[in-house]
Parts: sequence; C-alpha cells; structure tokens
Amino acid sequence: MAYLDESDTSDLDHINTINECYDNIDEDETTLNTETHKILNSMNINIQQQPVPDKRIIKQLVSQYVKYEEQLVLLNSKKKEIQTQIDTIKKSLVPFMEAQNIDFITIDTSEIDSYLPSANNTTPSTSTTTTTSKIKYSKVKRYKSFSKKYFINIFEAYFKNEDDAKKLLKFIYDNREYKEIPQIKKDKSKKQ
Repeated sequence: MAYLDESDTSDLDHINTINECYDNIDEDETTLNTETHKILNSMNINIQQQPVPDKRIIKQLVSQYVKYEEQLVLLNSKKKEIQTQIDTIKKSLVPFMEAQNIDFITIDTSEIDSYLPSANNTTPSTSTTTTTSKIKYSKVKRYKSFSKKYFINIFEAYFKNEDDAKKLLKFIYDNREYKEIPQIKKDKSKKQ
C-alpha cells in the first residue's frame, strides 16, 4: 500500500493547479459540496490526461473528507440529542393516546410557540404562517433480527435433527451472495 507524503512535491511541477476550486471553502460551509464536486471533476480530468494523479488534488480531497467527517460527528451528536428528546415525548404521548383512544393529533404549528414556555416571550406568538402537523398513533409488528443461533433452533425444530440443521445453516452461509465495494474510513488510531 502506498503512502502519500505531504512533503513530496517532486511530480507536481507539470500538473495544473486547482486552487480556484478550493479558494472559497472557508468562506461559507454551504459551498463545500460544490467545491468537492469541482475538485472531483478536476481530478477526473487530470487522471484522464495525466499518467500520475495530481497529489494536490488528493490532499485537497482528503482535507475535504476530514472536514466532512468532523461535521458529521457533530451533526450525529446533535441528532442523537434530538432523537432522545423525541423518544421521551413519544413515551409521554403513547399512554395518553391509548387511554383516550386517539389515533391522530393535528395541531396548527403557528400555535406551537403559545404552548411552549419561553423566558423572552410571555405573550403567544402571532405568526402569519399557518401549517398543520399530524401525529399518528398505531401499533406495528417489529420482528427480531435473524441470528445464527435463531436459525439453528428453528432448523432443529423443523428437521428434528441437529446435524441436518447445522448442514443447512452451513450451506446457507457458504452460498450467500456478496459484493466487494471500495471503502474509505478515517483511521481512528491515536497518533504516535
């Protein structure tokens, strides 16, 4: 496996720069997707025209990748907090909706602020936008996931023979279709 050394610039003199694709990235985070697209397009052109890919492009793409990874960690953390709050609210609503035999709750979202206490706002909001949100209560079947142990138990019950059950399970596992896909992950090992 090759390693790209940041200090190695020996092959870079003959390749066009792509700085114009990367200039505005720090100005506005919303341009990251556009800038990445430009870099990728530039890289595809360079790969087709040059025998050696532009190392600056690779470095910029890795930089973009790291920025996205860091943003994703923050977003996932915030998403987890919000999901915890939503789950708590759902657990509070379910007994109420079951006890009152309510299937739907529809609320005018312009009135939501009037229901929520606010330190800065002591009067209800008078928003001009009127939209409605609907919450539906229902029961759904949630199946357990399959496991090797589950299959052995089910096959043993069906075949009444542990050896046949294990043979069938081995046959199923050995003949599963698979697809190899390229994968890039950020190395989470600590620096030495």
